[in-house]
Amino acid sequence: DVEEFLTDKVLIGTTVTVQPPTYTDLICTLAYTKTDQYTTAEVEENIKIAILTGFGYVNATFAETIYPRDVEFMVLQAPGVKTVNVTALHLAAGSGANTMVGTAGQIWRFQETNINIGVI
Repeated sequence: DVEEFLTDKVLIGTTVTVQPPTYTDLICTLAYTKTDQYTTAEVEENIKIAILTGFGYVNATFAETIYPRDVEFMVLQAPGVKTVNVTALHLAAGSGANTMVGTAGQIWRFQETNINIGVI
């Protein structure tokens, strides 16, 4: 669709090539405390929703840098979360709470199965 849209807008003698992004899955492990009004199940569902929508398709950008504190900020917006600490943010083969720096064609992706949640 993008190539088709740009076809009549490029200069004569030039071409447009659109390449698909490289989606790279992140693994996130965090621990939280909750407020008394919410059940553990409710809060953990709210945490997953916050991460999956906050870093989801609509909000994703190429070559984005994601800090552990960015995930913590997003999770703190979830109903029922009192405190949160990201203990791991990395690729499948990695470990630790890393700053994730994307490359030109890369988009970071969180999937529910890669979000590990524990209680402080």
